[in-house]
Amino acid sequence: MSRKKRGTHVVKQGIRKRYRADGTVRGYEVRYRDPDRVDLNGKPVLRCKSFRTQEEAEAFQARKVVEILDGEYIDPDRLRTKWKHISDEWLRVKEAKGARARTVSGYRNVLDNWLSHWDRRAIDDIRPADVWAVIEHLRRKGRAVGTERHVFNTINGVFKYAVRKGYVRKNPAEPHREDLRGQSEGEYEGRHSPPSRPKRLSTRYPLAGSDSMASWAYGRASEPANSQASVCRTSTRYAARSRWGRQSRTWAAPFVPAPPRRRSPEAAECPFQKPS
Repeated sequence: MSRKKRGTHVVKQGIRKRYRADGTVRGYEVRYRDPDRVDLNGKPVLRCKSFRTQEEAEAFQARKVVEILDGEYIDPDRLRTKWKHISDEWLRVKEAKGARARTVSGYRNVLDNWLSHWDRRAIDDIRPADVWAVIEHLRRKGRAVGTERHVFNTINGVFKYAVRKGYVRKNPAEPHREDLRGQSEGEYEGRHSPPSRPKRLSTRYPLAGSDSMASWAYGRASEPANSQASVCRTSTRYAARSRWGRQSRTWAAPFVPAPPRRRSPEAAECPFQKPS
């Protein structure tokens, strides 16, 4: 057996083929210089990684070249940092920034009750499929929408911190934000009426003063009856005093004159009271 077959053979620059003692191919080894660490001689540390096939080795080498040139290289030791270590570090940063004890306790409960199976996993080994598996587990358990969003926000917060600190390149939780319950527009109850409803109200009840006032009054139709009656008596008068709605800070009603003290019988009927 030749001597070349007992050790390694250079396939291309940075890639070496390794052999076993019996002459069979053991694998392919990629060698590259770590730009973030230097040895005692002041040179970048030499790192190695082995693969079974030459194609895998060449693909890995190409990725590393691009990462180093683009400045996105991350030390492999940091990629192997455990989830438990990073989540605890994230909580300490939250406390140092002045987060309330109740807030930190809520995050801690999520990490202990729903994400403890990640404690011994490397941060780089957690994929988007793992994040979605947690969300599906919550749904199978019948947990509320608020719980689902709280768990997701905790995962997202830890990974955003890990990206900022250079523990991982991407946040695997971000692709699933749009798939959470309560994200679609139709699942929320808005306070604004359909476009045709304010015009019908303003036509039938001139006291509303304008389409904007009718839209605001209709938005409060879900409140109790005594509150609805109060809206009928005071909405126009309040609009004369202020440009801002009583409940909604995004609504601005145009100025309308204050109504007379004695109102006509047609306007005295509240549009929100159910007929007896």
